[in-house]
Amino acid sequence: MAERKMKAKTVANTTVNLDAMMANARNELRTSKDRAMHAAAQCYMIWVETQSTAGKAWFEKQVKHANEVIDAYNKGVEKDRKEVRDYRAGALDSKHDALYEGNDAHALQLKTDAIARINALGKLIDEKRAPKKKVKIEKPKMANEFTMVVKLVFGFDESADASLVSRYATVCEFIHGKCSSGTPVDVPSIVAELEAAGGYEVSLRHQVKAKQARKSGGNAEEVKTLTAKAKEENEAAVKAMSPLSTFAIPVKTKADGYAVFLARTDGDTVEIVGEAPVTAAQITKMVSSFEPPAISADPAAEFVRRVLNLGTLVGGFVGKPVDGKKERKLVMRPGEGGKTLMLLSQQGGSANVVVHAAPHETTKIGTVPAMVALPHEYLQVLTNRLDDPLYRRFTALAPDAAPRNAGGALAQSVLGWHLENRALVQANGAQLKETLFWSKVGPNSVYKTVDVETVKVKTRLIVGRDALLYFWEKVLSGAKSGKAPNKNAKTATLKYEDGVLVLNMPAKGDVDHDVMPEVNAAIELEFRPGDLIALVEKLMGLMVDQFVFEFDEDGLLAVTWADKLGTYSIFQPTVMEGGILNPKRLAKAGPKPAVNILAALAAKNQAATVSRVAAAQFAAATTKRAPTKKIKAA
Repeated sequence: MAERKMKAKTVANTTVNLDAMMANARNELRTSKDRAMHAAAQCYMIWVETQSTAGKAWFEKQVKHANEVIDAYNKGVEKDRKEVRDYRAGALDSKHDALYEGNDAHALQLKTDAIARINALGKLIDEKRAPKKKVKIEKPKMANEFTMVVKLVFGFDESADASLVSRYATVCEFIHGKCSSGTPVDVPSIVAELEAAGGYEVSLRHQVKAKQARKSGGNAEEVKTLTAKAKEENEAAVKAMSPLSTFAIPVKTKADGYAVFLARTDGDTVEIVGEAPVTAAQITKMVSSFEPPAISADPAAEFVRRVLNLGTLVGGFVGKPVDGKKERKLVMRPGEGGKTLMLLSQQGGSANVVVHAAPHETTKIGTVPAMVALPHEYLQVLTNRLDDPLYRRFTALAPDAAPRNAGGALAQSVLGWHLENRALVQANGAQLKETLFWSKVGPNSVYKTVDVETVKVKTRLIVGRDALLYFWEKVLSGAKSGKAPNKNAKTATLKYEDGVLVLNMPAKGDVDHDVMPEVNAAIELEFRPGDLIALVEKLMGLMVDQFVFEFDEDGLLAVTWADKLGTYSIFQPTVMEGGILNPKRLAKAGPKPAVNILAALAAKNQAATVSRVAAAQFAAATTKRAPTKKIKAA
């Protein structure tokens, strides 16, 4: 078939100056972009005003009114569509005008009009051109701070406006970043900043790329700066370190006074075998990547990182939940004695691993008057920063009990966390700072996370790291760690009796190790094999010497330990028939923790004072043989 050519529907005017028409079109385009910058600037300044008490009240009133109008409109749309459905299905109310059967001329005209209207609307519905419901002014979970004000200011109330809402909200984010540096402060200066950046579209693209970089952990320029700074600090620190040992030995390859040697070790003593076969460039790289003990992370940031690191046991999704996945939540609550306690768990489920943590007094993460949660967009930023060793090295966490927004007004948050990077600077010369705002958690809040309701300790043991390493080497390291429920899968068991903890893994058999009892009662709990594998693997990586294991026969194992930054507890549910976790000891999180994780450590410290003689007497008094640390046949 021959290609069909498009034809103009108007007659060409040969006297028109096409060059002038093109210039006018381009000018209109430039004007529209200029107007877009002014519109975004005005919208941002309105947002700034809404951060004050009076502005917030005005905004809430406007949003309420706009949503009431939208609700009324949507009810009309639904009523009209229902009328069409009922008419076609023969289900209209008998008193409807379209069903009139009399002879009254006026009523017959109403009938004709009603049927015509219904048919016309039905035709539009069939052609997908009928009026659609409008979208209320609400902030979706992953929307940025400016979504609602953009919707209100510009009257974006249709689904087709979603792209415009996103574009203007993103440009407002770009403006907000500029304001965080101290400027601009009014509409003209905001427009000047947008123009300096290349205009509305360039500012939009810049902010989109910046957001993508933040989600992935940083951008190339920042990584380059951080890497150079780390190299500089490492080299200076290595140069200042005192030698562990000094001896005379000839060296063939060296770089800047450094050499690399190969050594044998049994873990306690070291024997130098000879010079390692490396190049000078490799030596330089080793020196620049070596992190001496003198270079330590910020205590608050490191404590929070250690808490977040336990999230792989908790499960759930960090960020916007997709495909029905549960969301991982980070919560803080006030505890006894003015302490701040952290909770890491899942939202919306019934059973999962729960993590509690309490910082030591010297680890400053801030205090909260009530239960607060970190919105997932901030949790994602926090996780990205602290998971990345390069960013974490230079990041300090500074709590702020009265955080302010970019406009200078107090934010609607009882606590802010400033992530300050000492190696990255802003345009005004200040350190790069990202502020994470915690949100209050009310009784009807969406932050309904799973927590421990109670722990009734039947057995409490002091378990050494050597026992975990032994279990790992003998039966856990070669097993699969998948956690997917399988109703036909065999369970793993932890059994304690008379000073011996026995681990049984399916197809692997029993392995036992001696432990120190603090509450000495025989007990046996069943778990999904993958849960025990993941738990032991995580505990081994903590480099902690001792753990407190508390057994609750109604479905829970609590593991508690402490380090120089804080105290931590993992609550691992047992398994029920069908491979699902036991929810008996779990409930929705309340305003205060139901369990005291510090009590377990107090018991551990008390048990640690037991003398070797007392321990020997206890072991001799038991009816069971002393543990032999051997594997029994499966």
